Amino acid sequence: MATSNWSSTDNVFENVTVDNYIKMRGIALFTKAVLTARQAETGIAPILAAYSPICDAYVIKYDDWVESEGEHIGSSTTLDTLFDTLSAPNARKWDNAIQDVYDLGTNDYRRLLPHRRGPFQSGNRDERQSAVNALITAIGADLALATLKGQIQAFATSLSNALLLHEGNMGATSILSDEVEAARIVTAQAMFGAFASLCLLNLTNLKNVDSYFDLPNIQHKKQTIFNLHIPAGSFRFIFIHTFKPTDTFEVENNGDANLDFGVSQTRTQPFSGPPFLSVSGHSTSTGTGTQVMNGTYRFFMVVNSSGQDGSFKLTTNF
Repeated sequence: MATSNWSSTDNVFENVTVDNYIKMRGIALFTKAVLTARQAETGIAPILAAYSPICDAYVIKYDDWVESEGEHIGSSTTLDTLFDTLSAPNARKWDNAIQDVYDLGTNDYRRLLPHRRGPFQSGNRDERQSAVNALITAIGADLALATLKGQIQAFATSLSNALLLHEGNMGATSILSDEVEAARIVTAQAMFGAFASLCLLNLTNLKNVDSYFDLPNIQHKKQTIFNLHIPAGSFRFIFIHTFKPTDTFEVENNGDANLDFGVSQTRTQPFSGPPFLSVSGHSTSTGTGTQVMNGTYRFFMVVNSSGQDGSFKLTTNF
């Protein structure tokens, strides 16, 4: 193959798609299309028969992952809206309704809202949800606040359902991302097998093999969005990149585990020393190339040192 990326000992299809699922989809379908168009030629039909099911399985897995990302975004938007509503106007309305029955500063008021509206407006999601449930419990059988309790319970149910949906979609997206990665490797192996078979068919004119592969696309396009899952107490290689000062990236930590990011000398070992970026659970942070630049270290990693599984969305801008 007439390109500097090819090597007789490396699987180029795996190497050039190691950080790019969409590139694998494109080059895999290109090869399938050419094989299909030429299946009547001598020796091509068996290559197509072996390759086509693996290619199709990858495309289905990738498309499912993209669809799950859309569902995750939708559930995240709903959840954000509910928490915005909790901050205002719900916290204000509930406070005012309680003050209509119990004056501010009285023991009854302090029993219900010892910190006034603060717990509904600040803290992480679990803490704010707990504040809603604590208010329901504190109202108890107070008949004067029965109507308000019903309103708060209805909101608490909506919030709980939205959290469950969001976490379910988040988990499904992360798991699918892992499955896409596994399918990518299998597809790369199938493409390399097809390449070897095509070389055997074209021993006297190897240049003919080039036409079965999307060489321009193999050389270009980088994946910019990564939705990944990382088990507790583990590390994970994400992509290879030589960082420049102008590079930026954003990490949306969707889980409870605190995650650390940095660069290593190899994809098989975590980075040593302190992380360049730490992102706590259910938060978003931005990193820069200046933070990450570290000589020849090019393997971008995530480390989960906590005792619980983590998941995150990484978006690169370079």
